Amino acid sequence: MFRFRSLSWCILVALVLAVALLSGTVAQPQQDQQQQESTTVDDNNNTTTQQQQQQQQMLNEASPDITASFIFPKYGSTRVVAGEPVEALISFINTGENPFTITGIAGSLRHPLDFRYIIQNYSLSEFSVSIAPHEEISMSYLFHPWELEARDYYFQGDVFYQDHEDRLFYMTWYNGTVTLLEPPPSIETRTFFTICAVLVGLTLLGYFGSRSYFSRKTQQEKQARKERGTRSDPAADNEWLVGTAAENFGKQKKAKGRRQ
Repeated sequence: MFRFRSLSWCILVALVLAVALLSGTVAQPQQDQQQQESTTVDDNNNTTTQQQQQQQQMLNEASPDITASFIFPKYGSTRVVAGEPVEALISFINTGENPFTITGIAGSLRHPLDFRYIIQNYSLSEFSVSIAPHEEISMSYLFHPWELEARDYYFQGDVFYQDHEDRLFYMTWYNGTVTLLEPPPSIETRTFFTICAVLVGLTLLGYFGSRSYFSRKTQQEKQARKERGTRSDPAADNEWLVGTAAENFGKQKKAKGRRQ
């Protein structure tokens, strides 16, 4: 019984260690990849930020003839999933009498407590799309927020355009809060933990089932020994009569019974 319990606990400990090791093996490549992506994105962010700052210094502020609105069509709100591509559908309206040309759209994710601190600076998408007077167009801008802590952040989206006289403008199509949500677990991760849970469950079931079996078996053996101990032995009961007249009387009585 003691050996079986020791073996069961060894199996449980081995399973727990295997789960921990496999979890670390799965998580380590993802962390290394995120660190490499973070380094690459930071380098690109610095370059893109410098380019945008140089462009903005050469640009005029927004023209009153252009208005913009947007939506994240996949989510329908400003709550998006970190680590997944996000599409922003931006609508532009030209209320003036002259045409304009959209030349680029950009976006950046900023610290929720300090708007000046850029956490992620997304690529500038270049276009050459004309908007005629009193015309409305919709354009798509795709950005990919890599995984961060699930919380609220500031997001700033900018659009760059020029008029018929080649004067350059820029305006902000969104400047507000975006909530990053945790990504759902992948199929591989869910399958891995499901298998581990099944193995642990089967081990526990076998452990408690065998423990119950051996417990019943031990009780039956004790009960059998107890019953054997209470049975009477005629020879042992008559030992105290050996050498007495009662012993001879008993032997005569048995002999007479056999003759009859």
